[in-house]
Amino acid sequence: MSTDIDRSPLASEDEPQTATREIRISEARARRAAKRVGWLARKSRWRAGTIDNYGGFTIIDPFHNNILYGARFDLAAEDVIEICRPDTED
Repeated sequence: MSTDIDRSPLASEDEPQTATREIRISEARARRAAKRVGWLARKSRWRAGTIDNYGGFTIIDPFHNNILYGARFDLAAEDVIEICRPDTED
């Protein structure tokens, strides 16, 4: 008796996992970019879409506990990466 079972994922089943993985990777990049410049990128997970919370990121200066950018959690991961990118104009 052979037990050869095709366990390859179907394309339709793989797409949501890939999209979720890409989002997590992008969010991790944003957090690392903020950490490189001494800031903290925090993502809101509470009631996204309310009047003062858009479910995105905010950038915080941990030494002074001040919100620097995205006070309404309105930054995307790409925005955080762009803001934290070092200027190369010397």
